Amino acid sequence: MSLAVPLSTFFSRIRWQSDNPGTDRLTAADLAQEINNSWQALRELVSDGGHKLFLKETTGTLTAGALAGTSFGVLNMPSDCVSVYGIDVVVNGIRRPLANVEWQQRNEFFTVFGQTSGFPVGFHVYSMGEESTTSLTAGKIALMPAPDQPYAYSLWYLPTWTPIAAGNTTYVFNCLAGWDDWVVWDVTIKLAARDNDSAQTASLAMSERTKCEQRIVRRGNSIQRVGPAKRVDTAAIARRTQVTSRWRFP
Repeated sequence: MSLAVPLSTFFSRIRWQSDNPGTDRLTAADLAQEINNSWQALRELVSDGGHKLFLKETTGTLTAGALAGTSFGVLNMPSDCVSVYGIDVVVNGIRRPLANVEWQQRNEFFTVFGQTSGFPVGFHVYSMGEESTTSLTAGKIALMPAPDQPYAYSLWYLPTWTPIAAGNTTYVFNCLAGWDDWVVWDVTIKLAARDNDSAQTASLAMSERTKCEQRIVRRGNSIQRVGPAKRVDTAAIARRTQVTSRWRFP
């Protein structure tokens, strides 16, 4: 069962652990900023560790055809995307998950099948976006092979965290056991570094944060695993489908 931890509770616990009881050296705004940063880091840790509790789905239609000068298609990442955890493409009414493949395979489908488009079977995030004065452009995902039709798709991703203002002390963070402890120790480490850590608080805080992290990852791994990018054996696919001139989904 999850725990509702108010921002005010984080304030009091972190001030106590870091020995910063007053607001003259550490304002509520400063503390809230560090809590928000640590919470974002925790969301990434939890998601990479096996839990998929923070994911968001977006749907749309793929753009048919390959990116100019390449043999793969492109899908723009959502503007609030931190990490991509899965893409499903609807083929003949059936949702088919794409494999997270290696960048080296971007041209392999053309090499094996002699064409640049078909049913996508893999994806690879190859751009996180670029800075453009006061904003960022969308990141890019390669689709291999490039879609030959505007297939419907679903993309599952971790969205960016919207910071909670310091004055919103009753706002509750939805935590599983150990998550709030990880945030408290993570912020305490940063505060100790700011104070030159004369009491060696950072060392203790790091040890406690590591314990929390191991517990989080261990629990996540018991649910499901997040694996690295994999190679797709296109030669084996070709043999199974017995196709050389037209790409078909196996």
